[in-house]
Amino acid sequence: MIIPFNQVYLELDTSLVPNNQPIPGNRFRSKPIGIVIEDTVNNLALPIPLPVVDSDKFNLPMIYKQYSLLHSGDSSLSVMPWHYIIEYLNRDYIIYNTRPLDLTYPYTTQEVIELSKDRIKLNDFTRQILADGTPELKNMIHVLIIGDSTRDVYTKQLYRKLVDFIIGPISRINLFPATILTNIIPLNLGPRFLNNILNNAIR
Repeated sequence: MIIPFNQVYLELDTSLVPNNQPIPGNRFRSKPIGIVIEDTVNNLALPIPLPVVDSDKFNLPMIYKQYSLLHSGDSSLSVMPWHYIIEYLNRDYIIYNTRPLDLTYPYTTQEVIELSKDRIKLNDFTRQILADGTPELKNMIHVLIIGDSTRDVYTKQLYRKLVDFIIGPISRINLFPATILTNIIPLNLGPRFLNNILNNAIR
């Protein structure tokens, strides 16, 4: 199930995103070039230490509150930076569309590097991506998984939904190959997350 953008912010009961008005932010000049997958605990731009393991608790309001506190007063950052957030509720993974798909990610790769300095431990792949500066993170669709992916507690259902509802459709619509580590970037995720996508979902 995908909860559409307008409904997400109604559920969050926020007045920061007015109905029927343009959402401020930079729009893609061309099509997105790929998809970035991140988790909350090891997130480079906004690490959120809890929950370590996603449970049936509705965590989306807490994530929005954390983000709002960081960027209060900046209307261009009134919606969350991730285009999708996936949360485990009622024994199912729910996909929330939390950013309009025509808006770019609000941070460049260089800004992500600055935000992550001395705050978060980077794995080798992420360190290499940031050092190379390619692909540019601002020009990609960003997906947030709740919890700590290094714990490897996500079920097969998560990986299948990630591919069937996000990776597959987004890559087809925007005409880029769903190539892991090239167009699909697991940014600072646990070492087994990539293998689980390959083994359990992509078929």
